[in-house]
Amino acid sequence: MPRFNLMCAVAAAAIMLSTLSLPLRAEEPSCCTDKGGGTSGPSERKLEDLKGRVSFFNVPLVCPAAPQIACGGKAKPILLEFEKQKGVEEAWLNHAGTILALVWAKDLGEDKRAGILKSVGDQKKLPMEELKGDPAKDALNSFREVKDWHRGAQMDRLTQEEIGAIAERIVRRVAAKVEITPETAKALRSDLEGLGKRLFLLSRADSESGGVGDDPLAEIARRRLPENSQGVLREAVEQGYMPRSGEK
Repeated sequence: MPRFNLMCAVAAAAIMLSTLSLPLRAEEPSCCTDKGGGTSGPSERKLEDLKGRVSFFNVPLVCPAAPQIACGGKAKPILLEFEKQKGVEEAWLNHAGTILALVWAKDLGEDKRAGILKSVGDQKKLPMEELKGDPAKDALNSFREVKDWHRGAQMDRLTQEEIGAIAERIVRRVAAKVEITPETAKALRSDLEGLGKRLFLLSRADSESGGVGDDPLAEIARRRLPENSQGVLREAVEQGYMPRSGEK
């Protein structure tokens, strides 16, 4: 039985006994704090305070496993890298993973902004298209709502949301093959989500997965499914963590 090696972007795929790579470990700023130690988020700002100091960009950071949200594992190192730059006060990503917001340092010139964008964009291989006109105004209005935007230190929350979406998908696959009650479906989802989150936390601790048992998937199947149907769970997992045709 292989050990689990997780990547934040697809931490939930550990449910599927996949061998993944590159657990993300990076120095994080405290959640919702700026570089000066303050705690203001975009919902607390006045729009005039941001005039000329915030730029918005279309970015391809949607989670392929949960297309309704941003990919936490992929976005996190990008946001953290932007916030390491001297001319960037804050870097935010909207919940959908489609718009990046950069709050620039006061009086930072266009040339220096362009240099930062090129440096980080090239390093992270991130295509960015700046929003102008009405799309930029709409993004700025949205930017006031802190619940819809996330900084690098908050990306782990999105990874956990990905875990829940993948667990739900696996349960639906099982339910298509085996008759299970709503209570069993709920318990099965909870077990799978819990396993994914434990494995994710173990990866963050730079640890092996010894704390979850030799075959946690089989253990869940024994606990939740009839003996003659336990293999269905593994079959559902082996279909992969990505949504297949017709799946959410």
